[in-house]
Amino acid sequence: MDDVRAQIFKDLSKEMVVSLVAIMISIIGSYMLARSIRKDTLGLEPFEIANLYKEKNAVLQSVKEGILAIDQNGLITSMNQPAKKLLDIKESVRHLNVDGLFPSKYLFEVLKSGEPQADKEISWEDKSVIVNCTPIFDSEGVSGVVASFRDRTEIEEMVNTLSEVKMHSEDLRAQTHEFTNKLYVLSGLIQLGSTMKQSI
Repeated sequence: MDDVRAQIFKDLSKEMVVSLVAIMISIIGSYMLARSIRKDTLGLEPFEIANLYKEKNAVLQSVKEGILAIDQNGLITSMNQPAKKLLDIKESVRHLNVDGLFPSKYLFEVLKSGEPQADKEISWEDKSVIVNCTPIFDSEGVSGVVASFRDRTEIEEMVNTLSEVKMHSEDLRAQTHEFTNKLYVLSGLIQLGSTMKQSI
């Protein structure tokens, strides 16, 4: 019985040592994994990431311009509703290749060079579109591209409206200047003791 007890104690000691080593390795591994995940998530908690995702979607949908984002392989990662409306797309395009859905020449140029492209005019079907492309960087370089675009006819209508407002403002300024001159004349006549009838 003493030999059996000694053997059991010896076996239990080995198991406990192995268990303690396994627990230590698990703790160290969990710490390193958690540190790596926090680094990838910029130190944000899960609920903070969820809130940021909701805010990002709200911002994308509130912008009037079409916004399209692709990864380094040319796959679409996000697209807002104005972009779908402008490109006449009904279904989800997430993880689809941008070729065939949008003129991708400038997007791939920015993806390759890392230099933004601004106010590029392109033709797509029956529309003329003004595109701005901005690269997305990570620790390894360019990881994607964001493109914002708008129908040129809308921009031209907005420019024409601004021109009309400017012309109307200039007309009002001229009338104000003329009215001010008349007031100066009247003020001068009053100070001289003259009347309109006498001056006439």
